[in-house]
Amino acid sequence: MECETVRTRLAESLTGASSGDALAEHLEVCADCATHFDGLKDLDRRLDALPAILPRFAEAEIRILPTQPHRPPLAGFAAAALAAVAVLSVTAFYLIRPPAPAEDRLASRVESLLTALVAAEGSGATRSGWRS
Repeated sequence: MECETVRTRLAESLTGASSGDALAEHLEVCADCATHFDGLKDLDRRLDALPAILPRFAEAEIRILPTQPHRPPLAGFAAAALAAVAVLSVTAFYLIRPPAPAEDRLASRVESLLTALVAAEGSGATRSGWRS
């Protein structure tokens, strides 16, 4: 039997399919195929050691009923509630708070500049000296 044919049948022999005497004889003679077979057995052992975790869709696909219904964690709801309270509090603070003194000075300065601008427009004076 050729090595290429043997290597394709080695995986089948791990699953319990009958490998036949020719495969066993080839493994005794060919060290490369025997090493490859040992590597496959090692891989099979490591895969068996992995925990059996089904993907989220598997319950619906293979009709497995979960033992407990899925409940969202309470920490998520608490964080969302705290965030909402914080946003509402900050919004209320900025809408209700009295203006800061710096804002009062700025508002009075803008008002005086606007008054001076209106007075200058009313007198007909412009910066370049001609009227529009």
